[in-house]
Amino acid sequence: MNVRGQVAGTYIGQDDLSHAFVRDMRGRVTLFDYPGARATFANKINNRGQIVIAAARTTDGGHSFASSSRA
Repeated sequence: MNVRGQVAGTYIGQDDLSHAFVRDMRGRVTLFDYPGARATFANKINNRGQIVIAAARTTDGGHSFASSSRA
C-alpha cells in the first residue's frame, strides 16, 4: 500500500490463472494482465503509483518489470 491508499495485488481468476489488480482508496479496482502471459503477479506499488509485476509465459519462463504508467 502506498501513501495514496493504492494497493497492488494478485488474484486467481475463474480461469485458474493469476491476474494483477490495483485498488484505489475509493475502492475502485483496475484489473490487468501482461500481454501473452499465462500469469501476472503485482508485487509492489510505490508512492507514484508505479507497479512492479512479474509475468510468466509457458514458452520462455518469467519476466519482471516495473510499470512506467501510473495507477
